[in-house]
Amino acid sequence: METNRTTLNRFTIVYALLGLAEITVDHLEYRSLMYVLKPLLMIILGWYFYSQTKVSTTFFKFVLFGIIFSWGGDVFLMFQPYHSLFFVAGLGSFLIAHIFYVLAFVNNIKSSPIPLSATQLVTGIVPFLIFSGCFFYFIKDGLGDMLVPVAAYTIVISLMGITASLRGNAVNRTSYTWVLVGAILFIMSDSTIALSKFVFTPEDPLPYYRVIIMTLYITAQYLIAIGSIKVSEKATA
Repeated sequence: METNRTTLNRFTIVYALLGLAEITVDHLEYRSLMYVLKPLLMIILGWYFYSQTKVSTTFFKFVLFGIIFSWGGDVFLMFQPYHSLFFVAGLGSFLIAHIFYVLAFVNNIKSSPIPLSATQLVTGIVPFLIFSGCFFYFIKDGLGDMLVPVAAYTIVISLMGITASLRGNAVNRTSYTWVLVGAILFIMSDSTIALSKFVFTPEDPLPYYRVIIMTLYITAQYLIAIGSIKVSEKATA
């Protein structure tokens, strides 16, 4: 256990330093360095996840695929200033990533011998539906041709949050909390992207939107991955 804790601590330091470096070069618009640092984030997260789990279960495989397609989304979105299709490709890659996360969380939910109560269903579903519905209504006028793709993405990412919130009966408290917080931060990151893309303009941008997006995103992916690794731990605190 101590060896695993030490390994996690070392990985966390490396991941945090790499994330801080990526956020800094992105904010300062050192694009050549960003092209190197940003793809590395999901590569080292995926490597660490694989090294700790050996993707020995269907759940772990789904999570790893989520990380891999997130890497694809990162790469595509780096090039969106050069052509709008890169944004669409990035959206599609992250859509698939979220679908794999949904499948992973559903796999957890189905494994629980304890059925979900009505209270758990309401508290796990309604907040995400309210937020997603209100947020989509707020940005819809600026979507144009992206109305349908963004609507589909909104539905899937809402499902990701909902399924993360319904894992409580199937996993230990640490795994549940880390993954749920990660899912919420992921939704906040994507919401900030939508605001910067469809509400604000290049002439009047959302202040520090790149810093906000990447800080939320880097933290979210870390919490989902590490929380998923912790699903096999017996401790509940």
